Amino acid sequence: MRTLSIVILCIMLGTAGTQADSHDDGSADFSTGMKAYEDEDYEEALKWLIKAAEKGHTNAQFHLGIMYDKGQGMEKPNHQEAVKWYIEAAKKDHTDAQNNLGVIYWEGREGDVPQDYKKAFRFLFVAGKKGDALAQNNLAIMYDEGKGVERNFRKADRLWLLAAQQGDTTAMENFWRKSMLMSSKDEIMYWELIQNQRDNWKPKQSSYRYGSGFYITKEYILTNAHVVCSNDISSGQCDRYDEVRTPYYRLSYKKIDTDVDLALLKVVSSRVDSSSASIRSGFELELGEDIAVFGYPLAEELSFEGNFTIGNISAREGRPTDFTPSNFFQFTAPIQRGNSGGPVLDAAGNVVGVTKALLKSTDSIYNIAQNINFAVSLKAIKNLGIIYKRAGRIAGNNSRISYTL
Repeated sequence: MRTLSIVILCIMLGTAGTQADSHDDGSADFSTGMKAYEDEDYEEALKWLIKAAEKGHTNAQFHLGIMYDKGQGMEKPNHQEAVKWYIEAAKKDHTDAQNNLGVIYWEGREGDVPQDYKKAFRFLFVAGKKGDALAQNNLAIMYDEGKGVERNFRKADRLWLLAAQQGDTTAMENFWRKSMLMSSKDEIMYWELIQNQRDNWKPKQSSYRYGSGFYITKEYILTNAHVVCSNDISSGQCDRYDEVRTPYYRLSYKKIDTDVDLALLKVVSSRVDSSSASIRSGFELELGEDIAVFGYPLAEELSFEGNFTIGNISAREGRPTDFTPSNFFQFTAPIQRGNSGGPVLDAAGNVVGVTKALLKSTDSIYNIAQNINFAVSLKAIKNLGIIYKRAGRIAGNNSRISYTL
């Protein structure tokens, strides 16, 4: 059984909760109410928090929701009033309120609030997209159990990892329990180690680098070298990260070519079957040709579903400063940090390149750079020496693209 995450109460005078107030109305009442709550004088706290909440104080509305839900300062809980005040705070993007609303609708409150998984999912999804770790843990459970949404183990694992990286111990424990049932022995040991150290485990922000990638065969994933190297690869050297993984399986290093910025990774353990992409064969790129880019830009902030953009081939070579300009090409589809390593696709869904980088405004000495992006060409991919599935430009020949690395 998975553990849900709900905010009980954050006691922090004047600033409790996750959102700052945009005005002073009700602030004094809120501080008085929280002081009374700290002293466990719940009736007095309720009186002052109601005053602050009616004046539009967001954190007062949130904490009032908690008190009504728990029945503090009153004869019995009033869950409808709790929902009312949570909603007022949620309208102002209070992520803890959105999470608690999701939990209330998930569990239901007998006689007051009927169980509604779809409503629960909507509130949790909003908070989870804003990076709230508690909501991400709860969303993962919904995806894992198929409640309020179509069952999707990949999304569940990804959400648990995002929450765990923020230090959320409940997410660590939930994922560990899942691993006990479904993962390899190595994976169980990895998550068991995290669980044993969870009270003190805080991720170092600099230790994580996100990128994209795709299956070039059923057992190999292709991405950029700079995604898996912690140093500047222009020196020709690669300082590998100790571990490279996706949220749902571990990877090992197979081959790294810093000259063309490619890395081939082998799937070590996996719980899902994945088909490989089709690589275009026998056709040169054409100027102006339609292409699309898929990847996971800004993985901490944008959609869990990935990002799909379209554009054109703008040049069939890279910059003159590249080691071999013919190993690269330029395209106009918008990309951001995190797109690196994702596939560039033709109109038939065949891979024609690997997203590499964008030209930043500061890289151009003449004008502000716009839609000048670079990819590694098929020529460089073929030089890896791996046998992969080739396909011609046949309409409707779709490829299966992996999730973010």
